[in-house]
Amino acid sequence: MSFNPYHVLGLHIGCTEKEIQKAYKVLCLKWHPDKNPDRVEEANRRFIEAKKAVDILLDKEKRDEYEHQAKRKANQEAKQKERREKADGDRKRFMDDLERREKEFAERGKHYTPSHSAKESDERYKAKLRKEHEMQARAEAESLRKKWEAEVEAEIRAQDERIKSHAPQPHHEQNDPAPKLKAAWKVKENMDYDETALRILFAEYGHIDEILVLPEKKGKRSALIVFQEGVNAWGAETETGAGDCEISCKWIQKPAATEKKDTSSQEETEEAAEARKHNEFAEMSLDDMESMMMSSFMSTPDVKKPRWDDE
Repeated sequence: MSFNPYHVLGLHIGCTEKEIQKAYKVLCLKWHPDKNPDRVEEANRRFIEAKKAVDILLDKEKRDEYEHQAKRKANQEAKQKERREKADGDRKRFMDDLERREKEFAERGKHYTPSHSAKESDERYKAKLRKEHEMQARAEAESLRKKWEAEVEAEIRAQDERIKSHAPQPHHEQNDPAPKLKAAWKVKENMDYDETALRILFAEYGHIDEILVLPEKKGKRSALIVFQEGVNAWGAETETGAGDCEISCKWIQKPAATEKKDTSSQEETEEAAEARKHNEFAEMSLDDMESMMMSSFMSTPDVKKPRWDDE
């Protein structure tokens, strides 16, 4: 479709056969090789193009086919332009929404200004931990995930009957009260979340200790968000994201702020506790197991993090 017979003859769609013949004669007289001895190569090319153009336009079938293809190409280009404009609009709405959330968060925290030394200390500490934990997690994640999958599936099959015979109550881990949330989203063109964007989105639910953004897998990305120990971060699981880049959230470790113990109930038997443990594994996907594993790497009980942004 790069060859345009109308353009070659200087005509337009809808021209008559007489106009085509006239334009062809004028062009042949102008570019005949004998009349252009100094530009023989260009004259030959123009002469051949004119012959090709008139062959197409004077043949009704060829002309109709060309105009059909030209119209189809024009429609495709128009649709592509429309899609580009729509994508630009979606990206602008996404950035505007994120900027608005950032301003709202900044407005809430404008009455507190941490010292310069505290900022530097906290950033260095977080950067060091993030690097160490990420290296450790990446080195062991794949082998552990395969091992866990095989072990859990074997245990589930072996304990299936025992699990069905018990009715385990919801249980929350007590050895790590720091709430941990898994956020997942589809990566779109020009729309994705990094650590900074996630902090802006989830800061309103409580102080965040750590965020680990996992690598993209088949157009999807996920992140582990660790809130400060003891923070009541309920509501973070309802966050849907900014603009058209939707986020889905689920708790890996639920907040301990509203957890209650039923002191009137009898203690779990060893058998019921084991059944509950394997029931929890049965409900977890491989991604959830990976996120839980990552959260165990990220916990540092022997090191106290600096807390300089308590409001």
